[in-house]
Amino acid sequence: MQLAIELPDELGQELMKKENVELFVQEAIRKMLQYESALKSEQKADIHLPITQSLLGILKGCDIDEEDYKRHLEEKELPTDIIIPAKITLTEKSMSQIIDLLKNPPQPTQALTNLMSDD
Repeated sequence: MQLAIELPDELGQELMKKENVELFVQEAIRKMLQYESALKSEQKADIHLPITQSLLGILKGCDIDEEDYKRHLEEKELPTDIIIPAKITLTEKSMSQIIDLLKNPPQPTQALTNLMSDD
């Protein structure tokens, strides 16, 4: 079966750099369809997004299992009573102070220097 799709120029250029474009596209579509199917049938535990797969690889051989990692992510979430404003308003004085600090950053403290050193 043949299928024609329109791609943005940047994406098309990146795609054309692949050694075997046809195989690359087929495999990518196969993986997306597999993931979509798993989501629909609620088999999420068997299919992991790439970032999760890489983290699972890092955790291999550790005493941390997938449930521990999931619990960590849940605990990492902000409490529901925390409100993060979409907009922060600064006074002219505060803005001037920020600009001054950006233009003339203070010297690092000894504690920061020690922390960042390779020793």
